[in-house]
Amino acid sequence: MADGIAQPGRQVVTDQIRVVRRQRKLTLEQLARATGLHKGYLSRIERGRIPSIGALLKIADALGVQVSQLFGEQVDPSAITVVRREDRKSFAGTGEGQGHSYESLLLGNDQCGMEAFIIYASEDKGESATHAGHEMIFVLKGSAEIAFVDRSVQLGEGDCMHFPGSLRHRINGGDGSAVLVVVARPT
Repeated sequence: MADGIAQPGRQVVTDQIRVVRRQRKLTLEQLARATGLHKGYLSRIERGRIPSIGALLKIADALGVQVSQLFGEQVDPSAITVVRREDRKSFAGTGEGQGHSYESLLLGNDQCGMEAFIIYASEDKGESATHAGHEMIFVLKGSAEIAFVDRSVQLGEGDCMHFPGSLRHRINGGDGSAVLVVVARPT
């Protein structure tokens, strides 16, 4: 280490401090108040300066993590979400016919802000939708048509697409055999 500047491989500590601080939705000013360290010093740490052991202990305490987590040797248990097959929520569409049926893979949470679903597309055309954020559709099985206001995109097995959720769109299930994975990030 030269003059307290991080060398390759040591960047983990400084990067983890920034990542955890942002996960906790803390500003540098708030972290400075919580640790008693100067905001400028914390900023230099986040840009690569290796903190002293005393500063590292204060930062870890203020962030509510073990020092080992800042070294990348421990994973914060709340950073990993597992949804078991038996815990998924299922629901069916409404309207003409029955519409598509859905199975939640991941419901949005404060950590990732993503929602993921399996859609078992019916032969019925789905209802048009718009929403905030972005959407990704991956075809696991069969084929589906994603209809927009001025065009349609045909997707086959293994195809994937991404688009802003603000575009009015509708999933047409073709022959009813399509199975899709849809991931939406509302932010």
